[in-house]
Amino acid sequence: MRRLWRRPSGWQVLWLTVVWTALWGHLSLGVVVSGAVVGTLVLVLLPLPSTSLGFRVHPVGLVAFLGGLLWDLARSSLRISWWALRPGPPPDTAIVTVELRSSSETMLMLTTMALSAQPGSLVVDARPGTGRMTLHVLGAGDQPQATAQRDVSRQEALVVGAFGTRTDKEELG
Repeated sequence: MRRLWRRPSGWQVLWLTVVWTALWGHLSLGVVVSGAVVGTLVLVLLPLPSTSLGFRVHPVGLVAFLGGLLWDLARSSLRISWWALRPGPPPDTAIVTVELRSSSETMLMLTTMALSAQPGSLVVDARPGTGRMTLHVLGAGDQPQATAQRDVSRQEALVVGAFGTRTDKEELG
């Protein structure tokens, strides 16, 4: 038999109590107790369905992801600065389409955000159904397709290492 209600989480009750207290604008025992009671009643009488966010946070992977992202931001910022200050024509640009290995829309979105944050690259299109991403790349070099695929695959691996589910990690191989 399915339960009609779930026991409210202590963290949820605490959060609603803090919000209740902030709305009242002053701290007193009555406000805190009434906030806890109202928060508990709201969570029991109006439960939200349980959902999966589609990702998990892995602390070691998160540190690697943030370190890699900061490194890429610094490196690409220096490259853009050098190209802006040096005399001569601007570097070559290219529009390339790359394939992601993960089929997760969440991993596609997080990878897209990480790539778009870096100067010199812009995600033009991202297709969740196919896992394809089209990028505009500045300083493309001789082999823009291979370079972009390598860079995107490395960024995707960092994202999946930080936020991926077991399925996402298996898809990366």
